[in-house]
Amino acid sequence: GERRGLALVAGGALGNIIDRWRQGAVTDFLDFHWQGLHWPAFNAADVFIFLGAFLILTSTFLNGTKNKG
Repeated sequence: GERRGLALVAGGALGNIIDRWRQGAVTDFLDFHWQGLHWPAFNAADVFIFLGAFLILTSTFLNGTKNKG
């Protein structure tokens, strides 16, 4: 739920902060091309931030639905 989501967001943010502090920039190493489309490059920390935000939003929505009804 929300705690796991928050942990993922915090971990991903910390990973990006450490990259920026040590290297002066965040290293994006996942770069996908598919059927002529190019997705913007990203890294594992970005994936954790996205998944954490998704968990927080879905958990909040589901818990809000349970409490209303």
